[in-house]
Amino acid sequence: MNVNKAVFVVLTVGMLVSIFFLVLGLSLQFLGLTGRGYTSILYLAILTLILTPIARVLVAFIGFTVNKDFYNAATALTVLFIVLISFVLGLHLHMTLS
Repeated sequence: MNVNKAVFVVLTVGMLVSIFFLVLGLSLQFLGLTGRGYTSILYLAILTLILTPIARVLVAFIGFTVNKDFYNAATALTVLFIVLISFVLGLHLHMTLS
């Protein structure tokens, strides 16, 4: 498995999906759609953009594991763990302060 190619595909698809949702949400807002329709789509674009690096690290971990490159797999797993802990702590802090 070519890890670099897999990571490239994940980052490219994540970016394109996020751009699609962003353009769709902004177009709906420009057309004057009222309510939460376009806002939800814009939030989906932001969420996709946030989750893309997490998916990248997960794909790198899987690729390194398949290639039996356990040092890099352990590094990717450590990075994934740190990112997920940061995400959970940030979400908890946001809920606590709101």
